[in-house]
Amino acid sequence: MAARWLERNYSFKFMDRLCLTTLIKEDSEVSYNADELVKSISFFKIALANDDGDFRYLKKGDPHDFNLPDATGSPKWYWLEEGTGRIIVDPTPDKDYEATLMLRVFTDWPTDLTKENFWLTHADDVLLARTLEQLGPIVRSALLIQTYKPLREEGIRTLLLTDEENKLGDSSHAMKFYVGSA
Repeated sequence: MAARWLERNYSFKFMDRLCLTTLIKEDSEVSYNADELVKSISFFKIALANDDGDFRYLKKGDPHDFNLPDATGSPKWYWLEEGTGRIIVDPTPDKDYEATLMLRVFTDWPTDLTKENFWLTHADDVLLARTLEQLGPIVRSALLIQTYKPLREEGIRTLLLTDEENKLGDSSHAMKFYVGSA
């Protein structure tokens, strides 16, 4: 319960999954190789037909505006059907396209106990604080909420700092100043 609450309210780098797939001709539904439930899509791009390695980013669209199943061509839009993990593209592909997606997924723990869980391995303090905070109303103890909310917030703050550092990668964080005449 605590892990789900944390993942619904925050997005972390460990939730990202890179998926390579093929959009099949005349099939508007995308199949991808992620077992977990998808929270959001960070990006979705398809390879174009030329030999230059060019690609196009698909934009998130509203299915009410889609022309399915009538229009075919090079896809320009996608839509994630929340709760099901289905991804629909528009227009329907007129040929096969190689695609790359960055999916942000929910953890499948505790349903799959064979996998290592990020929260238990790297953020057990945050998981414990949120669990005890959620326990407060059940045992009718405002003290639990008051005690553990600041600990959870501090744990989240440090996780977000670590996540930001992870996203920046090996780039230099040094501040650069120019002194002199332009």
